[in-house]
Amino acid sequence: MALIKCMECGNEVSDKASHCPKCGNPISEKIQTVETTSKKWKMVKLISVVLIILGFFMGFGNINTGNELSVWVGFNILFIGVVLLLIGKLGAWWTNK
Repeated sequence: MALIKCMECGNEVSDKASHCPKCGNPISEKIQTVETTSKKWKMVKLISVVLIILGFFMGFGNINTGNELSVWVGFNILFIGVVLLLIGKLGAWWTNK
């Protein structure tokens, strides 16, 4: 435990103290991380994950049945989900520069 000088009054204070006992000045600021990703991008990512799961099961689940239309639709849904996931990640990155 080291003693440091208070920036406000010059009193010696422990480096573990949250504030100076003499003047009440905060010794060390607590860093608080605030998430700034908007709900819009989170919703885009959530929808994309649902589409990826749905497309995966529709596409790969119907390969052996011979129903080519549902396989085609499933893989297109999977592709749209992957594209939306990339858009959501890039959008969240872009807004949080």
